[in-house]
Amino acid sequence: MKSILLTITAFSICLMGKTQTTIINASNSSGTSGADGSFENATSAFSNNGWTNVNGATNKWFVGTFSNCIGSKGAYVGIASTDNNYTNTISDVSHFYKDVTFPAGETCITLTFNWKGQGESGYDGLQIYLGSTSATPVGGTDFTTTDGTAVQLGSSFYNLQGACASVSITLSSANAGTTKRLVFSWKNDNSVGTDPGATIDGISLVSQAPGIPLCATSPSPSTASSGFTVCGSSLTWTAPTGCNVATSYDVYFGTSATPPYVTNTASTSYTPTLAFGTTYYWEIRPKNAAGTNAGCTIWSFTTTTSTNSEFNLIDDATASAPYTCTTLTTAINNQRGCAWDANSTLNFGTSFSYDFTVNLGSSDGGADGLAFVMQNDPLGRCKCGTTGNKLGAGGILNSLIVEIDTYMNTEDRDDFTTSFIGCGGSEDPDHIDIWFNGDIDPDLDGDCDVITAGERPATPTAVRLQTGGSNYNIENGLDHKLRIAWNAGTTTLTATVYNNAMTVTYGVITSTFNPLTIFGTNRPYYGFTGSTGGLSNTQTFCSTIVVLPVEGAKMEASCDSLVRNIVWTTVSEENNDYFTIEKTKNGIDFEEMTVVDGAGNSTTPKTYEWTDNNPDHEISYYRLNQTNYNGTKREVDFISVNCNQDLNNLLISKIVSSGDNIEIEFLTPTEGMHSVEMFDLLGNLVYRNESNFTKGENGLQINKGNLTNSIYLFTIRSLNESVVEKFFINNM
Repeated sequence: MKSILLTITAFSICLMGKTQTTIINASNSSGTSGADGSFENATSAFSNNGWTNVNGATNKWFVGTFSNCIGSKGAYVGIASTDNNYTNTISDVSHFYKDVTFPAGETCITLTFNWKGQGESGYDGLQIYLGSTSATPVGGTDFTTTDGTAVQLGSSFYNLQGACASVSITLSSANAGTTKRLVFSWKNDNSVGTDPGATIDGISLVSQAPGIPLCATSPSPSTASSGFTVCGSSLTWTAPTGCNVATSYDVYFGTSATPPYVTNTASTSYTPTLAFGTTYYWEIRPKNAAGTNAGCTIWSFTTTTSTNSEFNLIDDATASAPYTCTTLTTAINNQRGCAWDANSTLNFGTSFSYDFTVNLGSSDGGADGLAFVMQNDPLGRCKCGTTGNKLGAGGILNSLIVEIDTYMNTEDRDDFTTSFIGCGGSEDPDHIDIWFNGDIDPDLDGDCDVITAGERPATPTAVRLQTGGSNYNIENGLDHKLRIAWNAGTTTLTATVYNNAMTVTYGVITSTFNPLTIFGTNRPYYGFTGSTGGLSNTQTFCSTIVVLPVEGAKMEASCDSLVRNIVWTTVSEENNDYFTIEKTKNGIDFEEMTVVDGAGNSTTPKTYEWTDNNPDHEISYYRLNQTNYNGTKREVDFISVNCNQDLNNLLISKIVSSGDNIEIEFLTPTEGMHSVEMFDLLGNLVYRNESNFTKGENGLQINKGNLTNSIYLFTIRSLNESVVEKFFINNM
């Protein structure tokens, strides 16, 4: 038996603080007037249960005990009240229906019922409609023919179901405050079909004011999964079910186990910026006008590990270990390659100067060039721009682009005001230029002379590459140096193209700007892009610089009796996990001495110190390494310290980097001529000075000039002896 709730057609109860109205009651018991959706009235007739039925000629609706799902009675289709089979050789339609009133403001409306039955897929089965109260169903006729405004609910046919099953359908919230006609129809054609016909029971129709949505389900990637692709992948989820529909989702995402809020979206996907080999946590909180569901599960996933420890490569860009050089394009048409530093960002909060080796190929008839790009595009290290004359940088948002362009397109000509290059000119110089926000060579009308609104006015911004007053062909197969320098005091960026030895300058271009205006941050991503079109060249770059997650980390060492005190200070830190200090006697074999925790993320100076209680007797060499959260390890500084103050021997007591200079202090037991020489690791002499020095302590300064970040050897010679020290230059 079904328990008695109330004896009226519609009633309200308070459910979890919200008013719920039962419009059709599925649980009225036998003998109750208007038994509604239970069909349990003592009299087995639709009218006694609060319904009206209109049958067709052959296959009719009945109420009785012959077929049911819940209790002792149900509504079913058959050729008689004691026969649930149907005739499938005659087309027929039969209905039962009732008018239902949906309370205003109760927009969460749910129709639930139990059913079973066979029939024929697509032709014979149960159908449900909601239509106008002015349209009366007609036996033998589809209800949609009678009421052209009727809306079908649920599936097109309910059939081919042997055992009773429960169905729940959420109705449109637009029905609130209206009265509609709810119609259940049996329809069959005159061909094949399987007995029995449909049975329906336990019909429930309830409404309530909207509540907060349920939680989203089916996260992709699945929680606790690994190997998620860094680029081109989105996080997705399935919208919560039920009538409390989510209108949007609060997205929480990050590397913390309790991730921070990042955005709100109306879609069921979110595309984050990801790093290699990192575990991320995320939570989706569905929300609507009733509120936000803050009790949902936090999911997690781990990204793939990069095979390239230095750069994140996209499309046609390739590199091999040790990954210091990258081929952006080969000499094949219509290629595009992008490469972003995988570990670091540029710090526009302080001045910097970095040198890169670039090669634009060996075909003067080739194209199109490459670009050094600083950007804060939403896709971050996964972004690659448009090709051809856009050099793989077109469309990269929040960006500044320094292009080395090797093909003179029509759009390039209005970047010059000189007649011999401009719109009517004949020269095709390789050139450098600066562009913003991915808008490279804008040409909205194909007319070089007329500047359309939105195009950059023709100004002499582009700079020809020249040597000795003649245009220089950079597509000559030779390596060149590209220096990118930022003066934080004047907020000016300078890009310079040199020969590989940096003794010849081919072009200089500058731009003054506010980094926060261009990038939206002082720490943009950086890298190179390149492309080919109908013409091509092999275009590469090499980077030996170390743009560290730790800025300005410099070691100093002091002597204190029998110990060495090591102190280092950082200007800023980004994702800095820890430091390690190593010591060596021969410059080859290093021993790890200590591990010091980093500050993680910091924009203020931090000072660290460590004491070596067992130093070498004379010269001690120390190396400072930094490791970030994804495991990438970098060498930050390398120093030597000699605490032996024996004036009977020539020794270098201190080498320090100070601004644009290297300061050297040394002790000599003799007065007279000494030579000071500096060599790179390939044995090339990069500095030499012969001078008279006094006995005892001496010092000199060496301008760094064009020296790149590397280890150098200092040699000081007197007439009787010599001494050699190593030093690491890091122009941070």
